[in-house]
Amino acid sequence: MNRPITDAAAGRGPADRLIAELGLVRAGGRLRVAGLIYTYRCTIGCRHCGFGCRPGRPDVHQTTAQVLRNLRMLHELGRVVHVAGGEAMLYWDDLAEALTAAHEAGLAPHFIETNCSFAADDAAARRRLEFLASRGLAGVLLSADPYHQEHVGPERFCRVRRIAREIFGQANVWCTDAPDERIGEFAAIARDERRLRAHVREHPPVIVCTAYQRLRGYLDDHPVAEMPLEAGWGRRYATPDCMVEWSAETMWEIHIDPYDNIQTNCGIILGSVTRTTPRAVLAAGPENANWVAGELALRGPGGAGGGAAGASRRGGARPRAHQVQLLLRDTSRPARDVARDGRPGRALRALNAAPLTGGAEKTPGRPLPGRPGWSGPLVCS
Repeated sequence: MNRPITDAAAGRGPADRLIAELGLVRAGGRLRVAGLIYTYRCTIGCRHCGFGCRPGRPDVHQTTAQVLRNLRMLHELGRVVHVAGGEAMLYWDDLAEALTAAHEAGLAPHFIETNCSFAADDAAARRRLEFLASRGLAGVLLSADPYHQEHVGPERFCRVRRIAREIFGQANVWCTDAPDERIGEFAAIARDERRLRAHVREHPPVIVCTAYQRLRGYLDDHPVAEMPLEAGWGRRYATPDCMVEWSAETMWEIHIDPYDNIQTNCGIILGSVTRTTPRAVLAAGPENANWVAGELALRGPGGAGGGAAGASRRGGARPRAHQVQLLLRDTSRPARDVARDGRPGRALRALNAAPLTGGAEKTPGRPLPGRPGWSGPLVCS
């Protein structure tokens, strides 16, 4: 699936120019983003993680060859391209080698995400950030909230933010503008169950994967048919379907992971780069990738959206809504998501092989456990 570098150059040109004009943050908001999930392993295990990343995940990351191939594909999309995890800097030497090769090939990502756990002192933070700048990155995205600061000292985030703004400029550092004192408060919120409950209810995360497992108890249960319309990735739904998260024109983010999966944010597999490309998936319509994608895009998790139009897209047959809910709930568990040998688990393999046409008969071949209600807000991807 090697693609000409000229295709990537043509795709990244407008993104590079817009970043130079507006800065990374505003350009990313306008063009949307495409991400390379370097690893699912992380230095910490946040309660709100939408990908189930934690220290105990398999010791697997993308090779330099994968990074070059995948960055080439992602740059073809004309989006702002980044490297994420897990914590990509957990494998710093290998990551540095891959970023050097990407820079030499004209494929450098625009930014990298980090939880700042590496920044034990100013010298360590400056050394890595200056390296990233020397390899063609325009900036960084830094995570800070009560979930991250439960594990990472607030001073590390504040240190990286300060130095990153010196090196890249404030417009190219994607993070909260909250004062240092507020960042310090995040750790206190995480330690206080009453304050954490209030935070989750006031700022509900996207309830998938680890967030579903560890934070749903702080939110009210809703029968699926009565589930309120909530915000997804930066936007609030006006209808029960989730097409805004699946349309190629409005999808906030598309990823390639270490196992060659093309996936949504968070984690519904749309294909494999061994057989297709992100550009081809977007051109065909992500909602057409498989029956779960179609069900979520056209009807939403409760099966209320789409109506006759949704049914006609699948020839009138569709799986029951609760099958989608239970599959999502099941495959969001890390043990199901990635098997012990690092390959996608049985449920995801069945999903990836199932075409959109068909119906209930395409449900993976074993009953999935669960209960009929759904806790709190949910973004279908």
